Order: sequence, then structure tokens, then C-alpha cells
Amino acid sequence: MKRLIFKTICPIWLAIALLISGCGGGTSVSNPASPQGKPIDPSGNWKLVFADTNNNTFLLSALFNQTGSVVTAVNVSEVGNPATFQCASQANISLANGTVQNTNQFSGDLSGNFGSIHFTSTLNDAGTHASGTYTVTPGAGGNCLGVALTGTFTADEIPSMTGNWTGTVTCSSNCPTGVGSGNFTASLTQDDATGSVNGTFAMSGIPGFTTGTIATGKFDLLSGASWQDTMKDQNGNVVAFIAGGPLNSFGTAGLATDRSFHGIISDGTSGDPVYLVSMTH
Repeated sequence: MKRLIFKTICPIWLAIALLISGCGGGTSVSNPASPQGKPIDPSGNWKLVFADTNNNTFLLSALFNQTGSVVTAVNVSEVGNPATFQCASQANISLANGTVQNTNQFSGDLSGNFGSIHFTSTLNDAGTHASGTYTVTPGAGGNCLGVALTGTFTADEIPSMTGNWTGTVTCSSNCPTGVGSGNFTASLTQDDATGSVNGTFAMSGIPGFTTGTIATGKFDLLSGASWQDTMKDQNGNVVAFIAGGPLNSFGTAGLATDRSFHGIISDGTSGDPVYLVSMTH
């Protein structure tokens, strides 16, 4: 297969929107309960929802990391917003003043080309859900988020990618003659501090894919439900990328709270096969 040539993540989300039509939801606990008096830890992948009294919503996909009581954002992106979102797309958003105080009071200031959003919330004991309020300070272009300047803030953690994954791979377009579907397995480890996902994979039934590694590369991304990574064969050659992310709310692709992933595998070259991958852990 040709080596991966990839310049922007935007076409990847468009390709996934055309190819994928379902990703389940659910609940899962991945952070242990905090000992009494110790700040609850919200490290991990999160879905953030800002909603006003008219049921308008603005979504953010985030990866948080906590040290002591201080929370930093490794990746925050705007991917997954409804049609009411009018701001220019922005891949990375900064978090300032992120902190967990008095054990479970999680707050911070998110800034981007939309201006800034201050949120205050209360974490559950497991550190997997937060609820509270938000206040928007619009940027120079005014309020472009499609929500009122104040409202409710809720957030849910998407379970870590660390674990053993199993699933299927199905050819969707430009398929080689006689190729339909195969099996996919992966053993992955997520690093909350860097956003890297590394591990090994094995595939059967798909020409050109057998075993190899999933290793962080230049264009990789982990942000909430969004995941994109580089696949290398057993000789270390880049053979494809695996990608998935939320497009309409958080229900069409990417990582979900039920520990599933729906995305694509491709080498990024027009005319070459594109495979749908669906897996759980």
C-alpha cells in the first residue's frame, strides 16, 4: 500500500460522516472514587455540553489531565457541534484556571476564537460526570456559539482507550475483488498527560494488513470522542491511519461511553480501499 499522506483532519471527519451510521451510548466508570479530602480526578476523555433554556447546545471534545488540584487540557476541540454553531472551526482550545477545589468543585476558563467560557461544576465521586453552569464572554465577532451567554454545563467522561479491543473491519469503497470483511484486534495504552495512544494490532482477511503497531505520529489526535492515529506494519512502515470522531452531537462515530469505537482505516490516498472498523473493549 502507499504511504500515508495526510495534511488536515477535516476531510477525515467528512469521510466518516459519509461512511458511518451508528455509535451506541451508555455509561461506564473508569476513574476510581477519591479518598475523602483528596481532589477528585477528572483526567481522561470528556464530552462537554453547554445548554441554554431554549435547548440550544454547544459541544466540546476534551482530554484533561490533573496533577494535584490543577487540571490542564491536552486537547480541546469543537468537533461535533450542531448547525447552530457559527464560529470558525478551531482544532485546539486552551484551558486556564482549571482546578478541582474542596474535593469535587471543578471549574475553569476555556478560550478560543469564540471568546471564553467560564464553567463551574460538581464532580461525582467516581470523577466521570460533572454538572453546573457556564458563562460566555464573546470574542470580537460577538456570540457565535448558538447558545445564550449563560446556561447549564454538563460533562461525561468517555472511558480510556487503554485495554484490549476486538471488532471487525469491512471494506466500504474501492474494494479489492473478493474482499469483504475481516477481524480486528488491538492492545492499546492511553497517556492522559500527552494524549498519545500506543499499542499493537492484528488483522485477518484484509489484503496488505496483518500485524503491526499503532504509534503516535505527527497528525494524530485524541480529544474526547475523537481519535486519529497512525498504523505501521511489522517493519515500521506507515500503512494507514485509523480515525473516528463525533460529527452530529456524539452519536455517529468515534469513541463512545459504552467503550466502543466506530471509524475508518485508510492509507489516505484517493482511489485506494477504505475500510470501516467497529470495535469494543
